[in-house]
Amino acid sequence: MNRENLSVITANETSSNHTVYYAPAASTSGDKVKIYRYALDRINNEYANQILYIADEVKQAVAKYKWAEFIFENLPHYSADRSELFRGAQLMCINAFYAVQRERYNAKHDLQDAIHQLSELRKRNTSAESRDTRHLSQAIHRVKSCRRRFDSVMGGCSDELFEKMRQRAEEFEYFW
Repeated sequence: MNRENLSVITANETSSNHTVYYAPAASTSGDKVKIYRYALDRINNEYANQILYIADEVKQAVAKYKWAEFIFENLPHYSADRSELFRGAQLMCINAFYAVQRERYNAKHDLQDAIHQLSELRKRNTSAESRDTRHLSQAIHRVKSCRRRFDSVMGGCSDELFEKMRQRAEEFEYFW
């Protein structure tokens, strides 16, 4: 693929007497593909629109992190102001890490709290003459729902990906 800024294509219709111009979206350079400014801007808009429809906070944060990594990968080939795009990607990485970290902490804390309350309730029920089965079943239900939430949060972002996010966030926080 040629690395020209504009290429000319003539329209096939004979009734049209105008020339159509287009800018190529990408070019190959060795083993890599260079994505040009307008294509990168369009892809960034697609990422942003896609993230709006993700309801799960962990999955949304992971998508933002992957978007930021995409920007870092293609930033050297961006022809407009790179500093603004770079700073935005840095912030996305940092915010994505903290969002995942917060969700992981909250899910783990809620699960531990539910387990602790269940064990306390079981201790009281074994020593008491009358069993409180209603509260016991509610506590068991709470543990199950907290475990599902914990599994969902941990499944949305693997430990390996979380560690990469942490390293990237620490790297960028140094500059802020």
